[in-house]
Amino acid sequence: MSSVSGKMIEPLVYEKKSGVNYRTRWGVWSVVCIAFIGTLYAALTRGGAVEWYVLTVLAGLFVFSGLLPIVATWGIAVNRSLSCMEAKEGQDAQVSLTFKRYWRIPFVWIAIDDSERNESEIGERSVHFRDVQVPLFSKELTIDYSLHSLTRGVHRFSPIKVIIGDWLGLTAIKCTIMSEKEIVVLPALPREQLPMATKVIGSDGQVSGYARQPYESIRSSGEKGLVDSSLSWASAGGGPDSRPYRDGDPLRNLDFRAAARGRGLFTKVFSGDDVSETFIIIDQHGDAYKGDNRLFDACISWSLLGTKSSLERGNAVTVITNNWSYELGRNSNGDHRVNMNEIMNLLAYLRADGNHSMAEKMKEACDKLAKGGMLKLFSPAWQDAGGWLTLASYASERSIRIELYFLVRGTVATFAMREQGRILDGSGIKVKWLSMSEGYETTASSEEGVSNYAFG
Repeated sequence: MSSVSGKMIEPLVYEKKSGVNYRTRWGVWSVVCIAFIGTLYAALTRGGAVEWYVLTVLAGLFVFSGLLPIVATWGIAVNRSLSCMEAKEGQDAQVSLTFKRYWRIPFVWIAIDDSERNESEIGERSVHFRDVQVPLFSKELTIDYSLHSLTRGVHRFSPIKVIIGDWLGLTAIKCTIMSEKEIVVLPALPREQLPMATKVIGSDGQVSGYARQPYESIRSSGEKGLVDSSLSWASAGGGPDSRPYRDGDPLRNLDFRAAARGRGLFTKVFSGDDVSETFIIIDQHGDAYKGDNRLFDACISWSLLGTKSSLERGNAVTVITNNWSYELGRNSNGDHRVNMNEIMNLLAYLRADGNHSMAEKMKEACDKLAKGGMLKLFSPAWQDAGGWLTLASYASERSIRIELYFLVRGTVATFAMREQGRILDGSGIKVKWLSMSEGYETTASSEEGVSNYAFG
């Protein structure tokens, strides 16, 4: 048995096949058949050496280019084995294809097309691995290749396509071999990144520079919980956040400085406020992501970090999606590893295929959330000002705190984003901006065995 590893040519992340479109050349075979019949008639009637020589050549062509590829397909089998059935986002996976055949036929070549697609991503693009081998007298052949930078989701492999062709390129026998395999790629926590920069707008409306806001370093382990990786709408000096005063708020938490400035009554909100229950909602509205699957993956990663940090603070957490809801932190005796593994498996199957309004969905969650609870939404739809303002008054009547975590592609908060943040902050909704970490611009890819070969 020989082992052949494909060389890295270029990543393939599209369904359209590259290379030469190869198929059986029926036109050529028609000419060959006519020539064979004519030569056979001439050999039988005249019986000259030239006629018999041409007849022998054409008969050999039928055997080597027509019969042998057909015989080579008998007893053919391809087995696919994977290095892992479950992986973390960003990891690589090794795939091994073992090709077996019954006959040792040397005068044929074998082309293999193996593909997989991520059923959880937007668009479901396929990744192909293609290779051509000439096994000669070997009955068994192993081909190894790697899938690089796996993205979150369920990577399901398609049936293996095999083409067996002759040495002159006249015949192509196509086979499809069923082999059901899949790799479940769990979401990872956001990677460490720099803080978001705020555009400094001058009085003339021109951008004069960038100002970095204070931030807390983000660790991939999530030890410090979900922090504001971007700018906060609090004052530059830091300190606790605030929201409009509600009946029943303790007087010791009143923000007297805000009242002295004429802003009205505000209550200081500390990170350790009594929050016994937290609802985390992930925006699955497909139009909000505009076809950017990596933005959706980043949203899931940040929501996973939010879930982990809330559990570490001792809160009961419920993750809500369009298809299911999952409770964590109840009767777990402080060990959340099992629950986190289950929620990561559920998030691996999550798709951005919803079309419901997030504001309406959060209103439904407010009705189920106990008084004093926390409602967190992870979404890229920060432009929906009207829906969020309506939600703010609805939640205020029920004494529910709301935090909106908006995912953005860049690392710069624009003027419109800052204005939106001020409006929502004034209505009692805390806004945090989260930027996509480095690495989310990559997509899954495979090695390619031969960059250009006959496969159609």
